[in-house]
Amino acid sequence: HYNPNELNCFYFNNDKLLFEQVVYTTPNNKNTKKLFGQLLVNGKYSLYRLDMLDKDNKKIFEEENDHIYIVKTDTSSTVLRLVESIRNDVYKVDKDYIPKLKSIIKDSPTLASLEEDFYKIMFRDDNIKEIIKAYNHNNIRTLSTLKNNNLKINKSTINHYISVGSLNTFPPDDNNDNLLMLGYLVNFSSKHTYDHYSLTTGIEVGCSYINNQGLIVRIPLMANYSFSKHNNIEPFINFGATGNIAKSVIKSILVFNVGGGAKISDRFLLSGVYEIDPVLSANRTNSYIKDVLSNYIINIRFGIRL
Repeated sequence: HYNPNELNCFYFNNDKLLFEQVVYTTPNNKNTKKLFGQLLVNGKYSLYRLDMLDKDNKKIFEEENDHIYIVKTDTSSTVLRLVESIRNDVYKVDKDYIPKLKSIIKDSPTLASLEEDFYKIMFRDDNIKEIIKAYNHNNIRTLSTLKNNNLKINKSTINHYISVGSLNTFPPDDNNDNLLMLGYLVNFSSKHTYDHYSLTTGIEVGCSYINNQGLIVRIPLMANYSFSKHNNIEPFINFGATGNIAKSVIKSILVFNVGGGAKISDRFLLSGVYEIDPVLSANRTNSYIKDVLSNYIINIRFGIRL
């Protein structure tokens, strides 16, 4: 066993991993100590990653907030961190690494063009490495590309789900039915840490299992807003519309919906949706509002991410 006071660096040849001695300063400059950091970028400004947690910078909701970065020159070391806190039951995220990065590359001739997009830079290896590499090489083209290339600053994520569910019409009578639904859903979302918005679409096929009224083919389109994750559960709300290509039980070509649910352990999806079928509700009463409240569809889905 060696500590950073006894060893300057060590190297894993097969994995091409180099760890070097760096100076780490705790928040509020309370303490300074030497630690081993993984070298990500070597140059005028060297970038190191330290996988660590400390009591002043603990992980709360952001699952990947388990590391810091250190930018090192011959004369100084700058700590880049993402800080989560809960005070008086108020959750706060401090992008401390953003002003530190801006200070480091303040003399870059293209910094002004990056100003609007700087706060989209994620606390991830690829994003931080891209900034430091571009600055070290004075690569104006690369720095300019950061503004326009969303794949480098704000990557998108596509998740695929196989879903099963039940679609139930209310009130139940001889003209209504319940359906067993099987679907393929695609969720498009931004990989930006603080972007909670996403879209879900796909195709679902259902068959009735009570009155045997035939098949139905549906294409949902829903806008989602996800809340912060807690204990691997990420609740969300959504609204949108669903097109019915081949319809049996549902009379309308297009129905509108609102609902909610949760993603569990980034693997499972559970949702419930309240749907309004205009034809199903029409002429039931003299009040449109009463029609909507008394004649509706409940769609329950359970999905598994592929």
